[in-house]
Amino acid sequence: MTEAQCLIQLHHNTTPDGNQTSSFREPSCSEPCYSSYYGQRKSGFHSLRKSIRRITNFSNDEENSTALFLMIIGFFFPFIWVVNFALFRKSSFVKAAIYAKVSLGLFLFSILLLVVLLILSIVIPIETIRAAMTSSMKSK
Repeated sequence: MTEAQCLIQLHHNTTPDGNQTSSFREPSCSEPCYSSYYGQRKSGFHSLRKSIRRITNFSNDEENSTALFLMIIGFFFPFIWVVNFALFRKSSFVKAAIYAKVSLGLFLFSILLLVVLLILSIVIPIETIRAAMTSSMKSK
């Protein structure tokens, strides 16, 4: 039996009150790959499942690359890391969730680095000026 003959066929039955009903029957295929492939199906969900699987795979790649893109852009605009974390922290895709957590870590590291550099740029000049003033007062 060919693959074309193994396709699920739609049969229309007429009930006593004149209404048409539709039912699917299993293919009478002798090859195990076809019978296990089709299994018990109802009303065309088979093609819908395949389409959803393809869309899901596409959105998986798209979501992962969007999270990675936002993480890279965050090196130029660190606030983007917070946006990336907010968008993808509870993502069902592992890579997107990892990129979100890394983005949060990078943001916290950049804030810590900013605070340290700010303290050093303020404290060191103030201490230098204070030391210069006290040494000039002692010399008078």
